[in-house]
Amino acid sequence: MLTRLSCVEIFDTSLAAQISGRPPAECASFLERFTDTGFLTHTSSGDVDGWRLHPTLGLYLQQQFAMLPSTLRRETHRIASNHLADRGRQCDAVRQAVAAADMQRAADLVEGWAGDLFKSGQHEALAELVRLVPPCASSQHPRLQLWNTLLALMEHRFVDCALMLAGLERDVRRGDRSTRRRMRVLQCWLAVFLDDMDAAAALLADSGASAAPSADEITLAAERNVVSWIHIYRNDYQRARDVQRNAEGNAIATPRGTLFGSLTGRCMAGLSHALEGRMDAAERTYREVLESCEANGATDPACIDAAVLATGLLGETLYELNDLRGVLGLEARLGELKQRSLPDTLLRVMLAICRAHALQGRTGDALRIAIELHAYAETRKLDRLMSYALLEQLRLHLLRHESVSADSAWKQIAGLRKAYENEESTTLSEVAVVADRAEILVHIHHGRSELARTRIAGLIDICRRRGRHRRVAALHFQHATMDRELGDLENAARHAREGLRLGAKLGLVRSLLDAHPDVPNLLADALAGNADTLLAFHADRLRAASGFGPLHASALSVMAAARLAPHSVVPAIALSTREEEIARLLSDALPNKEIARGLGLSPETVKWHMRNIFVKLGVGTRYQALVVLRARSP
Repeated sequence: MLTRLSCVEIFDTSLAAQISGRPPAECASFLERFTDTGFLTHTSSGDVDGWRLHPTLGLYLQQQFAMLPSTLRRETHRIASNHLADRGRQCDAVRQAVAAADMQRAADLVEGWAGDLFKSGQHEALAELVRLVPPCASSQHPRLQLWNTLLALMEHRFVDCALMLAGLERDVRRGDRSTRRRMRVLQCWLAVFLDDMDAAAALLADSGASAAPSADEITLAAERNVVSWIHIYRNDYQRARDVQRNAEGNAIATPRGTLFGSLTGRCMAGLSHALEGRMDAAERTYREVLESCEANGATDPACIDAAVLATGLLGETLYELNDLRGVLGLEARLGELKQRSLPDTLLRVMLAICRAHALQGRTGDALRIAIELHAYAETRKLDRLMSYALLEQLRLHLLRHESVSADSAWKQIAGLRKAYENEESTTLSEVAVVADRAEILVHIHHGRSELARTRIAGLIDICRRRGRHRRVAALHFQHATMDRELGDLENAARHAREGLRLGAKLGLVRSLLDAHPDVPNLLADALAGNADTLLAFHADRLRAASGFGPLHASALSVMAAARLAPHSVVPAIALSTREEEIARLLSDALPNKEIARGLGLSPETVKWHMRNIFVKLGVGTRYQALVVLRARSP
């Protein structure tokens, strides 16, 4: 009995009884007596409770076990596999099935557990389980190969993933529509990671989804998210959000926190808002995702992919709202973001970190981040990301008066534009837009205002057609600066007003200020002859963010010292219902914890709403918020 049990690291009375054919009570009595000799040790670790052989005895008995007839050894492994599977000892059960040379059983066990492991975010455990089946055996089981392929994708081993998919394309029968459907979805996601949205769209159209009789929830969720992603990069933002909304209604929102899950889908909805320029809606969505990912004060392991994605995308909105400290706090997580996020997410957060460093005068650190993004894009052959990295390098080299380096960056961008000038792809066509933006910077730097203005006008039309309203607002301000340089003051005021109106509607800050250093000086022109209170208030927000103006901290200190005389005019500020509740309690000087307790919210949620209130009030401290809130009270 002990010889046969030596093939299992930890065994219990029930397994001893099955292997020996003796009653459980007799086996228990024997094992207890043997424990007294020191050759057996009782162990209890987690869900595993049983006996472990002394290492020296175990090694001797394993040698004896190897000398038993092969049929008896295989039967022992088979019994052990079934027993361990019933006990939930997944890896041990698969090992025993492989040792029994029952590869079908091993594959069935892995397939039975893999879905739940993936949905619960246990990717390392899934990888360990899948890799227990030898490659020669797993090649005979397409569903098992699909899990290996998915793991390669999640680990960013894109070459391996492509090779595995090519093998599946050859081996999977045409009639196996369910397996081919999942295979097509993985091909779509590989195209997404490689930034080839046209290929993803073509593959999805060829997936035969309507022809497949059924699909598991992981495949359905993966399809849903890739469809959203395709709509986003076709600039069809509402359809991207509708896909997620319809999925929630049809109960296919699981797996929840993985790359294919409903929380990732909500991040995509947030990104669709951000690309439209609605940064407040985007930030709110990302914050809600992060709150949903938390369990007992820490990120739920099952939601780590969604949490990383939301964190990366949040960096872009924090930058837009001028929260530079919040953006720079994400730099420590770049390693994790590179390992787990989509390339587009990494692009956005790295651009935000790069610009935040530059705004604080650390152009060397900014250049370091831009070069790091360049290396990431070059390694993965992602030309769109490469173009953005080069644009940031060009901007920084011009700022640092490094003409040779700036010229080198511009030539590389021009080379990329030549490669993609006839590209119709919704992603790779961005390369031409980035090249136009780079050319505008070069023209401005060399004082070629007329050429810059012509290029800006054309780019406004392109970005408007694609629904990139945030970029349109910034370009209007760039146009205004060129008009002013050329003495066309009427057009300068008109474009500045258009940029300010769109910026106020979307709540934009940094997109406008980054358009040109002269933007704060254009605000008076934009407001000339215009009595719109909202535009005036947003102009004050921009002045405050650039370091001066009536909403800047120093001005607010003066306002506080004067206790806001009765004749002072405080602009109307639109707070949400929840923000009004928090603002009322803030006016009573309650701390965040008491506000959270009073409204039944978490402190983190209160902190998030508080930051939104500060942004809407145009203030930077709690005391300044108190001054403005009390001034607007009747």
